[in-house]
Amino acid sequence: MSNKTKIEKVISKIIVPQHPELLEFEVKDLFEDMYDSGTQLGQQMLGRQYVIEFITSECLDTKKQMEIDTEVKSLFVMLSPDVNTLHQKTPKISCFFDCEDGEGFVFSSEYGYNH
Repeated sequence: MSNKTKIEKVISKIIVPQHPELLEFEVKDLFEDMYDSGTQLGQQMLGRQYVIEFITSECLDTKKQMEIDTEVKSLFVMLSPDVNTLHQKTPKISCFFDCEDGEGFVFSSEYGYNH
């Protein structure tokens, strides 16, 4: 099972039920095309970077966005994602939120938060 599939399952079974304001989500692997095409840059340098795009029923405040992002990151670590063995690039994951207010997918956090 791919990391992307694992992430989708965890979010749909654990995160979404805890947060009813999350209506839909999509998991994206930002460099997936580079990995699939076999380019050296994608495989050796970048590592995996996952983005979760949530559509919400309301605009979430900074604290709520950070809470969900932190939960997703914790669960992602528990999934033990594959590490690029050549350059020891640990996969990363970040969340973005769209309350359909015309601003698109955004993330806001308090100073010092590691998104």
